Amino acid sequence: MDWKIAYAHHDVCSHKHLCTIADVETSGFEILPASVPGNFELDLMKAGKIEDLYFSTNTLNAQRLEDVHVWYYTVVTITNPNQYLHFVGIDTFADIYVNGNLCASTDNMYLPCDVTADWKMGENEVVVHIRPTVLEARKFTSPAACNAQKYSYPSLYVRKAPHMFGWDIMPRIVSAGIWKEVQLLERKADEIKEVYFVTNKIIADPALSGSDITGSNVSGKGIQASIRVYLNTNLSSSFATDYTVKIEGHCGESCFIKEDRLWHNTHALGFTIDNCKLW
Repeated sequence: MDWKIAYAHHDVCSHKHLCTIADVETSGFEILPASVPGNFELDLMKAGKIEDLYFSTNTLNAQRLEDVHVWYYTVVTITNPNQYLHFVGIDTFADIYVNGNLCASTDNMYLPCDVTADWKMGENEVVVHIRPTVLEARKFTSPAACNAQKYSYPSLYVRKAPHMFGWDIMPRIVSAGIWKEVQLLERKADEIKEVYFVTNKIIADPALSGSDITGSNVSGKGIQASIRVYLNTNLSSSFATDYTVKIEGHCGESCFIKEDRLWHNTHALGFTIDNCKLW
């Protein structure tokens, strides 16, 4: 995808609503080529708009960019109505528009975001408006009992890398950008959306393992694990019982196979693994 950015300080753009490429390109704001994954400060450095933040005290200049709004935009070619955009990471508060329509919002740089839309076959506009984190953080009130560095209070309610607000490992650069890759994927009619394994219980036979489970030399022989697996699925059929799930695992001589019929789009099943290998 060929991305570009436009950027502007809050006082200049807060009254504007830009949700299409035409809106962005006629806004009068400066437009630059963008790197995705990346962040807007690196794009500004590459274009010569700001000095190298890695040199000398130039990093202090980044504090004057903390009120900047950034609009990433591109054109995505769709060939299948089941396609969607998978944003692996956006930093941080963002609204995502497809052909001028708001389709998703983010407020956590650590979580991926899937964007589905009423795609047109062919070219579709995608605009990602990233709002300034330090200004969004003002919407939260910290209780009197909060204790933080005076320059870190904006981070308390924000799911964003804390070191960006200043730490011993780096100076303060409260960045913004599409910091992880963006993928155009196809959603299948039937899919497993989530799998979660839980070890309920470990049972050791001292006669076989030669040690108690709390010992330091427990081998796989004679060790049995009770496992619970949770599944969350998308099903295209009206009848969940048309589906079965099969779980299979191998680790050296230890192996298991479990198959079960579904009754709902969420399902949980339990089984045991003999001679399992422990971490």
